[in-house]
Amino acid sequence: MANYSLLLFGGPDANRVTAQLAAKLPLQMAADRVTIDGKVFPAKDAAVQMLYPNPLNPERYVWIVAGTSTDGMYFSDPNPQRLSDWEYTIVDGRIPAYKQSASSLQTRVVSGMFDYNWRFSDSLAQPGDAAIRAKGRQIHRPKPNLTVDPKVSASYVGRYQIEKGPQIDLFQDGKRLMMKMQGQSEADELLPESETEYDIPKYGVWMSFLRDASGKVTGFTGYQEGNFEATKLQTRD
Repeated sequence: MANYSLLLFGGPDANRVTAQLAAKLPLQMAADRVTIDGKVFPAKDAAVQMLYPNPLNPERYVWIVAGTSTDGMYFSDPNPQRLSDWEYTIVDGRIPAYKQSASSLQTRVVSGMFDYNWRFSDSLAQPGDAAIRAKGRQIHRPKPNLTVDPKVSASYVGRYQIEKGPQIDLFQDGKRLMMKMQGQSEADELLPESETEYDIPKYGVWMSFLRDASGKVTGFTGYQEGNFEATKLQTRD
């Protein structure tokens, strides 16, 4: 443990190594908050990532990825090939209101750096934009046991044109709703958060289907580091 930098999944309650180091790490987790070096950030169903010197060897680091709940852990996105500009971040699935422009910095609970002594500093912490977060929407982890009425998912099948983007095809594979972009051979599953809202975790995409007054599916709105819209292309019988 002292010889290497460590990537730790889970807080002290979920990871034995994190628990062993917890007394010397400035991170405490609870169901409704995250505390970083004494600074409390209220956050339910949230994920935190923190980079900090390894308490057993200051020449190495620990990278902790933890959640205040299982649903919160869903929003963690550790990627060694895409390192964050921040030494800690807290996210809770908040996205901006439809057609409102906002960056991930504005929708997070907080992003921040430690000072030269690896202590929390208000001047190095960047809270999310309170107004944007209040007006925004909070997405949730797909429900693994949710069964969508086959008639409902069948109504989503068809071809869609993403505004200023490619066309995609939605189709059913058994009970699964699948998506394939035009020109690609592989398809990806849409995981339901509700009967109208779906996630594609591979791409970090969230979708919400739209219907007109008669109940006919007309398209969907989506979010992937920004809002977008798609129109369902009507075909002749």
